[in-house]
Amino acid sequence: MNIRWKLILTIGTALIINLAVSYYAAYVSVSASGVSEKAFQVVVDSLSTQVHFKKQVQEWKNILLRGHEPGLYKKYLAQFHQEERLTRGETSHLLSLLDPQSEAWRTANAFFAAHHRLGFQYMSALKSFNPDRQGAQFQVDKLVRCIDRKPTDLMDSVVSSILRIICSWLMQASDWCISRR
Repeated sequence: MNIRWKLILTIGTALIINLAVSYYAAYVSVSASGVSEKAFQVVVDSLSTQVHFKKQVQEWKNILLRGHEPGLYKKYLAQFHQEERLTRGETSHLLSLLDPQSEAWRTANAFFAAHHRLGFQYMSALKSFNPDRQGAQFQVDKLVRCIDRKPTDLMDSVVSSILRIICSWLMQASDWCISRR
């Protein structure tokens, strides 16, 4: 057999395998659509919560590092509060989607409580922040140093937990599809 026919057979075989895998993926997707909509929303909410929280922490750092100028202080403070509100909203929505008996819900709830406490600590530190005073950012930073570590770890754990649940659901859906053949 010459090289041309080998190439045609190889490409043809690859196309057939690709079509079969695509068909199977579409079949699994349609079969698990009830689960996948909620699963997709849970993943989106958990990742969105994580992103907004990390942005909130970044805005806090912007306040301390660049808040000497009144205009920048107001800008970063407004962004800090916005990210705090978004984090709370996303967490509340995420909690409403999760099963209260699940580990993900318990961890997300612990994050929600830790985030709430963190807000009080940040506000207390902001009262001490005087952008005009030399070294003010270092004094304020000492008040809140590492307080975002626990909520960060909790949120990372929530996302990890949810991804494990989603993988489990997908495996179950895949097993169901295989058993229906």
